[in-house]
Amino acid sequence: MKNSIGKEIAIIGRQSKIYLERVLKPYNIKVGEHMFILNVENDKHMNQQQLCDQFAVDKAQATRAIASLVEKGLLSREKNPEDKREYLIALTEEGKIIKEKLFVEMKHWGDTLKGDMSQEELDKVTEILTKFRINAMVENDRYKKHSK
Repeated sequence: MKNSIGKEIAIIGRQSKIYLERVLKPYNIKVGEHMFILNVENDKHMNQQQLCDQFAVDKAQATRAIASLVEKGLLSREKNPEDKREYLIALTEEGKIIKEKLFVEMKHWGDTLKGDMSQEELDKVTEILTKFRINAMVENDRYKKHSK
């Protein structure tokens, strides 16, 4: 009997979470917070909405993660002087150091998952997973609109 797509994705997700928890523990960073560190560009401010959009997370989740990382001294958060309703997020010097260490760990995990797959196989997997993500987001957006 073949495994289902959902089962395989769930197992990969759980294994990734186990790996991330182990890697992030020395930095006192939680799974879900690391993506904000990795995706804030060095020496550039981003607004919180840009980060929410990148990861398809809601504002409340992003606010909690960012507040935690600000408290830990890895991110800074300040009002946008051009739009007082908006906050600008940036890496601190310590955040930049942690980001580089996390990039090494994320590359290792990516290489582990890839194993000996060819570039052609990787491109096809990425294409398929992108379609899965888009389909999932469309369905969940449709549900949100109809449940209001």
